[in-house]
Amino acid sequence: MINKGYDLVIVGAGIVGVLSAYYACKNNNNLKVLLIDRGLISSGTTSNSLGMEFRYGQSVKKLLYAEEGVYEWKKIRQEIKDIKFFKKEFLGIISNGKFDDFRESPLNKHFNTPTNPNKYKEYFKNTKIDFNNYSLLSSNYAGYSNVIHSCYKIIDYCKKNYNGFTLMESIDIKNLECSNNKIALMTSDGRTFISEYCILAVGPWILNQVFKNLVNKVKLKLKKVVSFELKNNNTNNLPLSLIYFFDHDAFLMSKNDDEYYLSIHSNQYFLGFDRNKIDINIDDYNIAKKIINTFFNKNNFSILGGKVFMDVYTPNCTPLILNPISNYKLSVITACSGSGFRLAPALALESLRKLNMVS
Repeated sequence: MINKGYDLVIVGAGIVGVLSAYYACKNNNNLKVLLIDRGLISSGTTSNSLGMEFRYGQSVKKLLYAEEGVYEWKKIRQEIKDIKFFKKEFLGIISNGKFDDFRESPLNKHFNTPTNPNKYKEYFKNTKIDFNNYSLLSSNYAGYSNVIHSCYKIIDYCKKNYNGFTLMESIDIKNLECSNNKIALMTSDGRTFISEYCILAVGPWILNQVFKNLVNKVKLKLKKVVSFELKNNNTNNLPLSLIYFFDHDAFLMSKNDDEYYLSIHSNQYFLGFDRNKIDINIDDYNIAKKIINTFFNKNNFSILGGKVFMDVYTPNCTPLILNPISNYKLSVITACSGSGFRLAPALALESLRKLNMVS
């Protein structure tokens, strides 16, 4: 088929790819930008994101990304006013034995001991949490957005406001070649797209794409994360907030009065994997049950079901923005370590800066 040229091709229509297109078009309305995905909009890792927005990072660099992300999301919602956003109080539960480690971590900047702890402890009076052994922490707030809804609203905005923006769904990129200062992307249906700039924002599925050697080069690890949907059988017991259990690296987030999400880290790591075989196993279920049984009374929660998504980690949990092919304007965004939504604005902007497409 006839080759078609663009200024920028972005592979991956998840939240990072969508925002990369938004910022590129916003900076230059005449830019010809193609956003392409092998599935539908936000049908990959983004579809399983909880959409949490808060200042948190396991490394200093990741924390800076998170802070910029919070700032940028606020600006985006001012411009695209129908993106839904909900504020939630952000609370933390940490054992006294882990408290000193917390004080030495980057999290210490945004968590503190509440001035009126009894107000918060009242929420947990009917739980098993013993505040002689655990400390309660609070932060300013955590935000929550429906990620898929946000992606569609941003894409609709780009379609209406930027003539050079094009979206293509259900087209798989089978190969990528660089020559003569151009980047060629060959599709499964025989087409070729030519561009000067390219961003690969395909999340963990980069390991099944053309840059598998990145795994060994930067020691990426894939971590399976399971989000369980819970029914709260005692609706007046808990606040409609986000609760982080530091000792277990697990989040409990309210969906409404009687439904919650419990996000846990599985014991499984994958380096090469078949995405069709990723499922919830008995070990995942037992981790969730242990957290529930540790902190809550019997029958507080019922597990209704769950879903699996993959987090890509570097050894220090800092996301990667790479230029894997010298002298070509190609950027790879990966290893968001489970924080794609809240880091997405910062990662998109930094990738575009590295390509000298935004200042």
